[in-house]
Amino acid sequence: MDTNVRIRHHMRQAVKDQGLTHAKLARLLAIQPPAVSQLMSGTYGKVPQSLIDALTVLGLELTVVKAADAPHMSEIQAKAEAMSLLSMNPWGKKPKGLEEPVEVTGPAFEELLQLHRGPDL
Repeated sequence: MDTNVRIRHHMRQAVKDQGLTHAKLARLLAIQPPAVSQLMSGTYGKVPQSLIDALTVLGLELTVVKAADAPHMSEIQAKAEAMSLLSMNPWGKKPKGLEEPVEVTGPAFEELLQLHRGPDL
């Protein structure tokens, strides 16, 4: 079986085993859901053929195994949510209809994250 096909097969199985949807995986990866479909189908993110050829010449192959130190799904979700909040940049943003940005005061963003998710972020 082709290396890219094997990798996609294992990825789809991991998504199924972890009870993820493409939409949820997209949020965790900070990409759009169509990109997840492209990633899973192989139209995007293929292992370059030159790398596969080099591995073959060297007598090596790529193997997909579950990482021994893989983070728990709750940790992955918490980090994805934090990155989503950071990318929105809601503090200090200019509200619609105002000429000048509004200064926002309050606790530091890091304190808000600790209150929201706990200190282990």
